[in-house]
Amino acid sequence: MNQYIRIASSLFIMSLLVSSGCTSVGHPTSEFCPKHGNALQTRTAYKISQDVLADPTRSYIRVAKQYPMHTPWIYSEKLTDIHKDREKVSFCPRCDAELKNALRE
Repeated sequence: MNQYIRIASSLFIMSLLVSSGCTSVGHPTSEFCPKHGNALQTRTAYKISQDVLADPTRSYIRVAKQYPMHTPWIYSEKLTDIHKDREKVSFCPRCDAELKNALRE
């Protein structure tokens, strides 16, 4: 039962992020970052496979809101055991860098 609640809550959070227009998954709502004003870049990234159950950390959820065009946690720049689905991702390099620095603190 707990597993189903966890899956449902993860899907709900992801649907909110995608529908908000503040995520870089898929097609961005603008060609520019709303926070930094610079042009978005596109790169190939690897998404977590659908058969993998994973959740972001609480610190990521708290901090990521401040960086609207970062590369979401479900993507990796490298092909890994769990990141297998290849996609194009639009992102703001400054949002990515600032999010990584904030998570290190």
